[in-house]
Amino acid sequence: MSASEPASTPPASEPAAAPAAAEKPAPDKPAKAAPPADAESRLAKLTSVFTPAIPVSTSAVFAGRLEQIQQVVDAIGQPGVHVVIFGEPGVGKTSLANILSKRLGSEKKAVVAPRVTCERTDDFSSLWRRIFADIKVARERAVVGFGASKREEQGSLDENVPETVTSADVKRALASVGRGCVLVVIVDEFDRIGDPEVRATFADTIKVLSDHAVPATLILVGVSDTVDGLIEQHGSVERALVQVRMPRMSTDELEHIVTRGLELLGMTIEPEALAHVATLSQGLPHYTHLLSLHASRIAIDAGVDRVDTPHVVQAITRALDKAQHSIKSAYAASVASRHEKNYYPDVLLACALARNDDFGFFGPADVRSALDRLSPGTYKDTRIERHLAHFAPAGEDVADGVLYAEARPQGRRYRFRNPLMQPYVVLQGVSSGRVTREMLA
Repeated sequence: MSASEPASTPPASEPAAAPAAAEKPAPDKPAKAAPPADAESRLAKLTSVFTPAIPVSTSAVFAGRLEQIQQVVDAIGQPGVHVVIFGEPGVGKTSLANILSKRLGSEKKAVVAPRVTCERTDDFSSLWRRIFADIKVARERAVVGFGASKREEQGSLDENVPETVTSADVKRALASVGRGCVLVVIVDEFDRIGDPEVRATFADTIKVLSDHAVPATLILVGVSDTVDGLIEQHGSVERALVQVRMPRMSTDELEHIVTRGLELLGMTIEPEALAHVATLSQGLPHYTHLLSLHASRIAIDAGVDRVDTPHVVQAITRALDKAQHSIKSAYAASVASRHEKNYYPDVLLACALARNDDFGFFGPADVRSALDRLSPGTYKDTRIERHLAHFAPAGEDVADGVLYAEARPQGRRYRFRNPLMQPYVVLQGVSSGRVTREMLA
């Protein structure tokens, strides 16, 4: 049995070989500028270039993350090594998973990269059966009759595994396919699996694959601050894992998203406008795509091929209007108050502007400092801790809070429960005139 998609994969009867080292990814080349186009063709292409609602799925519009891609590619070239990609929501983990197979070109072997997205109802067997269903295999079938020969048919790997899948079944199946290709199995949204036994079984499977140097690489992708938060490990599995943390994107990476997309549209952007989009995005590519989409559309409607700062300013209003309903409703609920003096909007804005650590956490002193920048002296008597407790309730209502609280020896630390809320709050502040570009610098 052998992988028959792509067709160039050798048959499984060949001697087993260690997985070929995938080529190192070449640095992103600047996208070719599209030829001058009329407004209709640009508008038709716009929504496939800037995609705030869905992860990026094509290399042509993917930008940045060269360091993380290199870490993954290096791991794939090492027998017995597997990968965990982790980070907060909205930083582009799924987009990276989508384009990985396109960055793993090998001159010697074909690349087979099945990808599955976890569901809350999945168990170990259901996940692997879906993975195996995406791996196409060729098999020989005898033809009945005089002088009969054999013919090749195409099927999928799930036809040859039992209903209840074990780590040993995974090892045998992947070993049979991986001999003839660069085999990479991507398991996205792994954090959605709530059953700790399933996570522990994945850890066991990683150890089995590693100990037997099975020519396949397992890549787990999920929301977490640490690998421990994603997978229940036993002592020796850590040596088999390359841990790739996806931080928020840098200003250069966010600007690359904008310029690359505009080049594909045959457009340019004013440097000040470019910096404004990157700053407002707060490291999250979703808002870079959202603001670029609306700013570009405004420029196209105006009959120009250059995005300027006024276009970005107008795009802020549209971005607020088109933001996810869950973000808008959570914001409205969190700042609502029956008191005449309602400081909730201002304190939440200060939370969004507060200095934070690498994991997005900030403290009450950081919030007070941000409030002083917003309006010096106005909030000196405001009880910051009481407002933070409102945004991060305890007990049964904890899931309703817009902030997540974590107790530490030096005091409670906070961060936005949904990272996409932070730029939304900042955009609200910019739209209302409370926040200037200087405050964001």
